Amino acid sequence: MPVGRVNGLWQVVYIAPSEAVGAQIRDRLSQRGFLVMLRSAGGRGQAEGPTPCEVLVPAVEAVDAHEALTEVLVARSAGPS
Repeated sequence: MPVGRVNGLWQVVYIAPSEAVGAQIRDRLSQRGFLVMLRSAGGRGQAEGPTPCEVLVPAVEAVDAHEALTEVLVARSAGPS
C-alpha cells in the first residue's frame, strides 16, 4: 500500500523535490490514464530554492498509480535509451 496522507478523496503518492519534477511525474502518470493533482508541500517563509510538491491521485487509484509511479521513477533514473 502506498504511503501518503489521505485528503478527502485524494491521496499523496509521492513528494517531488520541486514543482518541475512534480509536473514531469504528473505528465507521465496522466499519459498512463491517471487523474493527477499537484499541491505545494512547502510552507510560507521557507528558504529560497525549489519548493517540494505533493503528487496526489484519487484514493481509489492510489495502489495502481503507485505501481505506475515506481515504473516511471525507475525509467527516469535509467535515463534516456
